[in-house]
Amino acid sequence: MSTIDTHAASTTAASTLPPGPRIPKALQGLAFAFIRRRFMHEMAHRYGDAFSLHVPVYGPIVVAASPQLARQVFTASPEVLGNIQPNLAANEAVVNLGVNLTGDMVVWDQIDPGADGTFEVTCEVYHGPLPSPLSSTANNPPYSYAITAIRLEEFLNVIDPVTITSGPDPASTNIVQDQTASFHVETSGTRPRYHWFREDGQPIALMLVAILHFAPDEFKPAESIATLVDALPSGSYLVASHLTTEHDPVATSAGQQTMREAGMAMQKRDSDVFAGLAFSGLELVPPGVVLVSEWRPTETGPRPLPSEVNCYAGVARKP
Repeated sequence: MSTIDTHAASTTAASTLPPGPRIPKALQGLAFAFIRRRFMHEMAHRYGDAFSLHVPVYGPIVVAASPQLARQVFTASPEVLGNIQPNLAANEAVVNLGVNLTGDMVVWDQIDPGADGTFEVTCEVYHGPLPSPLSSTANNPPYSYAITAIRLEEFLNVIDPVTITSGPDPASTNIVQDQTASFHVETSGTRPRYHWFREDGQPIALMLVAILHFAPDEFKPAESIATLVDALPSGSYLVASHLTTEHDPVATSAGQQTMREAGMAMQKRDSDVFAGLAFSGLELVPPGVVLVSEWRPTETGPRPLPSEVNCYAGVARKP
């Protein structure tokens, strides 16, 4: 979909990456997944403010280990960060469906289906650099989120009733994590629309993980959460996490300011504020709102310091 100039990369990539550990990629991946903060501290102490890792799935990662360097990365142009040459076809688009607070969507118009009247929309994780003015380095690693809704409209002057002639049974369709999901829906009518959601009243889980600190008060996150929770059936659960400045005010506030100066909305909150924002009117599941490292830990080894975690989490049930 998008590429980096392979002629230039083949001769310069090896020499321009910062130094990093020489241990096998698999071991780097394990350390990155399970002892990430300690691993990062050790790498920064050994290699300095900038170092590179090779992690399975994510591939090569360049880590900016100081607030000053992170600020430079977030504010630099793509021309400074790398030779990015987007190469999206006319029918391709890149969109962040994760932290999407402005309702961004991909729209295709004037669709010309095949001779049989069908067309396809394929969603897959994007590993390439981001088109200008976004930064392929500042936005690494690329995150993968599934398409949550597809809206199909046919604009004609003749109004015909909408009919769904065939489609999946949502209540009995199970998709295994990381497996491909394929749905075939046939509709007819002037403005055919198909909404797929649960209507059987069974409890579900609402996941607001690593999202709420990107919603400052002016975004009115409490109203958004209330709307989502109100739509949940009784017995459903809300899972949420939130960054905080409580345990390391200097470093975490500096990181927050760096993000804001780079144009990203962010508001870290104390535990009581987070609890009131996310779980008001719900039944908290023990141990309540605690640091993520303290939410039912299974390891028996030393616990990380609160100043090394700086992130709260909680699970609550809707009565």
